[in-house]
Amino acid sequence: MRKNIFFILISITIYFHSYGQEWRNGDTKKSFHQIQKEFNEYWKDKEPTKGSGYKQFKRWEYYWENRLMPDGSFPPVRLKKEKYTEYQRLLSKNKSELRTGNVNWESEGPETSTQNEFGIGRLNCIALHPTNNDIIFVGTWASGIWKSIDGGNSWQPKMDYLGLGVSTILIHPNNPNIMYLASGDGNQSFNFTNGIYKSQDGGNNWSHLNLTFPDSTLIRKMIFNPLNPDSIFIASDDGLYAMTNSGMNLNIIQEGNFFDIEANTNISSHIIYSATNNKIF
Repeated sequence: MRKNIFFILISITIYFHSYGQEWRNGDTKKSFHQIQKEFNEYWKDKEPTKGSGYKQFKRWEYYWENRLMPDGSFPPVRLKKEKYTEYQRLLSKNKSELRTGNVNWESEGPETSTQNEFGIGRLNCIALHPTNNDIIFVGTWASGIWKSIDGGNSWQPKMDYLGLGVSTILIHPNNPNIMYLASGDGNQSFNFTNGIYKSQDGGNNWSHLNLTFPDSTLIRKMIFNPLNPDSIFIASDDGLYAMTNSGMNLNIIQEGNFFDIEANTNISSHIIYSATNNKIF
């Protein structure tokens, strides 16, 4: 009787070990999702035990789920070498272009100030006119937005009141007379936003939009919706917002502490990326 029980226990151990081993190694003749489905089906009414292969499969699953081909199949072995070869080629090409191209930088100043013993202040952002290379805008951390109409040789303050910070500037792609800026400083917790401002005369005059953000909000970045420039996405420490109808409405679309947001128009105008301190959405 004891021998029979011992034999049964050994058989069960070998069975689970071999099943777990099969999952752990991965049967690439099957698709990832097929293997995943079989695994979940098998374990749906069982408790994982040590040595059963459950933990090993989960590691395998975590590794592969973001490394699959677009159709869900496993990448061919040769793909890694091909991609690395292409990367080296592009890297060499880019280095060559940098060596032979014009990559010199010159300071546009100013570099000194006689009125501020702590320096000339900090710039948060820059925006370029889409059709006139001589028109440049910069946003400061506490003295509003400044405009240059001569390529940066001279600057005029357009909003240097109330110690207003500017964290990001947008120029409408179809009508450069329409501009938006986010007030406040995205890096300092004592210069919070008091909302979004809009200009309809090329940045010379600004009006406050009647939009309400939570108290003590820091706005880090704004971008136009690539499909509709009358809609704007806003990344803040309070979440992601969508501003629609040319600034008439504001809605939160994702909670979190967001630092950046970008539209990948090279792949698809529908794809938007945004990042917190440890996640990409």
